[in-house]
Amino acid sequence: MGTWGHGTFDGDTALDWLGEMIESEDRVAFLRRSIVDATADGYLELDDCVATLAAAEIVAAVLSGPRAGVPEDALELITELDVADVRPLAEPAARGAARVLKAESELNELWSESAEEYPRWRSGVEELVQKLAG
Repeated sequence: MGTWGHGTFDGDTALDWLGEMIESEDRVAFLRRSIVDATADGYLELDDCVATLAAAEIVAAVLSGPRAGVPEDALELITELDVADVRPLAEPAARGAARVLKAESELNELWSESAEEYPRWRSGVEELVQKLAG
């Protein structure tokens, strides 16, 4: 999986996503495209799960401050985004992140293979969902 911790940005895929966001000309549109549709059916592939959680993390940070573990590059990016532009993404980001926690998510399946780490990862995602919903 290329991860070293249970935080949103503790993996190569999430850091690659962050690099793409930094290079994006329209960062709000990039965030919007990264959030999976929580109302859609079907299996969520790993990259879609990671992108959704990373986007949700950025949205939450813009609206109410970053959580622990957000990389320095992301902290700079967060200060450049306009709260008014990002606010409409809070609800879709919360629903998308919650969808990643379901059984039909590759990321959820991979984390569930570790009885020790899964509860920590799941708790972190649930905290992110609550932060976005609140």
